[in-house]
Amino acid sequence: LNFFIEDIDDTPLRAARQTFVREQGLLQVLISLINQLIPISLRADEIALAKATARGAKRLLIVDPDFVIMGKQVLHQCFVLLYHSIKGHAVNQMYIADFMPVLLAHLGGGGQAFAGKCVNEMLSTNMELQETKIGTREIAIFIEKLRSGRMNPMYLGLLKSCCSCQGKGVDGNQCKVADMLFEDTNDIIINIHADY
Repeated sequence: LNFFIEDIDDTPLRAARQTFVREQGLLQVLISLINQLIPISLRADEIALAKATARGAKRLLIVDPDFVIMGKQVLHQCFVLLYHSIKGHAVNQMYIADFMPVLLAHLGGGGQAFAGKCVNEMLSTNMELQETKIGTREIAIFIEKLRSGRMNPMYLGLLKSCCSCQGKGVDGNQCKVADMLFEDTNDIIINIHADY
C-alpha cells in the first residue's frame, strides 16, 4: 500500500501508479480474488444474523470459524488495495464498475465496510459511471440489502449515492430508486400514525 500512500500529495505520480496497476492486470486478479471470496462474506453474514437473533448464553456460543476470520482479513486487505487503486481514478472506476455485483455481494453484516467505501467512492465521484453502469440490477441489489439489513444506514447512503454525483442529480437513477423503493414500503419505511 505504500505504493499509493507514500506519495499521496503527488497526484500525477499516484495516478500513474493506479494506471500501472490496471495495465499490468493486477485489478483483474484482485477482482477475481474478491469474487472467489464471496462465500466468506455470505458465511460471515449468516453468523452475524445468528448472533443478532440469538439470546443470552447462546449468543456467546456463536463464534466465527478460523477460515472466516482469515478470509475476512484477506478480503479487508483486498478492499483496501482496491480502494486506493480507484480513488480519484475514473478509468479504474469504470473498469471495476463492470464487476459491481461482485462488490455488492460483500456488503452486509459480515463486516466488509470497506466494500461499501469502494462503491461509495465510485458512485460519488464519477458521473459517467452513474449514467452508464448503474442500472436496475444494481439498485435492486441495494434495495434488497436494505430490506434484509434491518435499516442499515450504509444501504441508505449507497442509494443516496446512486441519486446524485458531486452535488448534481442523476435523474434516471432517481426515478429508478423512487419507483423500486416505494412500490412496497412496509419493510423499509417507518410509518407513524397519530393515535388520539
